[in-house]
Amino acid sequence: MSDRRRAAAVSALRSGFLEEALTLADSCRPGRPLPDVDESTQRFVVLADLAIESGAVEDAERCLRAGLEHYTGRSPNVRAVMELRRRIALLLVAQGRVTEALSQLREITAATQQAFGLSDLQFGLAVNSLGVALRWTGDLAGARACFAAAAEAFAVTGPDSEHTATVLLNLSELSMATGDPSSGLRGARRAVAIWERHADGSDLNLGAAVANLGRLLYETGEPSEAARCFSRAADLLAGHLGEDHPEVVTHRHNQSIASAEAAEMHGQ
Repeated sequence: MSDRRRAAAVSALRSGFLEEALTLADSCRPGRPLPDVDESTQRFVVLADLAIESGAVEDAERCLRAGLEHYTGRSPNVRAVMELRRRIALLLVAQGRVTEALSQLREITAATQQAFGLSDLQFGLAVNSLGVALRWTGDLAGARACFAAAAEAFAVTGPDSEHTATVLLNLSELSMATGDPSSGLRGARRAVAIWERHADGSDLNLGAAVANLGRLLYETGEPSEAARCFSRAADLLAGHLGEDHPEVVTHRHNQSIASAEAAEMHGQ
């Protein structure tokens, strides 16, 4: 799908022309579609993903809610409904509506555990998302417990899965929040290595992992390597989001700071 067509799809969604946006997004099909949903519902998921990549989080939420309503009228699969609801709740977190999201994620996690058990992938996804929301509230102990539960559930996907990389990233980010960044370095490096091995993985995921590693390295006194990470993260994200995107600008800025500190350390 061309960048122009992606932009047109998101623009139509933002303007309230959902059907037009869905039609424009039809030419974009993910390598790994959402399991257990029909083709017509998958269109909403694709469009929401395009909106997220463009930073249109509120519009992505609205699109997924419309997709969920569409899907529930078509003999829905319980697992797919839980996944759609989970994704909507995460978008609430991204908008700062954490209290609302927490209530929904607690319900989703409990229902998923009851329906599928603690060792099921869907439970892992739900409890990991709950951990993300708890981290936003400052409940770091609760977030750590959720991420640990997610790691156990994700074990079914293998040690080198992208799900494993996600929870490693989350746990390493917590090390920064708890004031012990050195303890997160191993997990952060492993998360980067896993995403590097997934050729079909998103550059956005790899970019986030590399930027996280850069922050940990900077905090542990390794500004040279940190600067290289920030530069790489910015390059990865710029290809999707553009050089003017706030995340790209932040990584370029962090690269400059780390590079200057590295030069000072080496007397340059």
